[in-house]
Amino acid sequence: MAKTVLSNNIIGKEYPSIAYKVSKRRLIAFAKATEEVNPIYYDEQIARENGYPTIIAPPTFLTVIAMQQDNPYEYLDKINVLLSSVLHAGQQYTYYYPVYAGDEIKMKNKIEDIYYKKNGSITFIDFRSIYTNQNNIKVAESVSTLAIR
Repeated sequence: MAKTVLSNNIIGKEYPSIAYKVSKRRLIAFAKATEEVNPIYYDEQIARENGYPTIIAPPTFLTVIAMQQDNPYEYLDKINVLLSSVLHAGQQYTYYYPVYAGDEIKMKNKIEDIYYKKNGSITFIDFRSIYTNQNNIKVAESVSTLAIR
C-alpha cells in the first residue's frame, strides 16, 4: 500500500461552515446512546432546577454536527485521503458555554497540523473545529486527530 503524503500547504485549509439546530429529541437520544445518567440531559424541569434554561447537550454531542452533512467525509475526499485508510486517533474538547436544546450551532473546521510517526509510515492530521451559537458565542472547540496509513 502506498504511503499517504499530504502537503503542508493544506495546513490552515478551511471548510465551509455547518449549521445545526439542536433538538431536545436528538439530545435525549444521544444521552441514552452514551448511557448518561444525569437527568439534566433528559428532564427540562430538573435542568431548570440546576440553573439551565432547558436540557443541555451531553459531552461529545457536538460530534453529531459534522455527521449531519450529505457527505460527512467529503473533507477527506478533498485532500485525496481514502476513508478506508483512516483511523480516529483522538478527540479533544474545550467547552466554554453550554449547548442547549433549541440552539443553532455553527461549526467551522480547518486543518491545523500534519505530522508523521513510525518513520513516516503513519500520517497524522489534526482538524480544529470552532462551535458558535446563534448569538455568535463560542461554545466549544475541538481537535480531532486522524491517523492515515
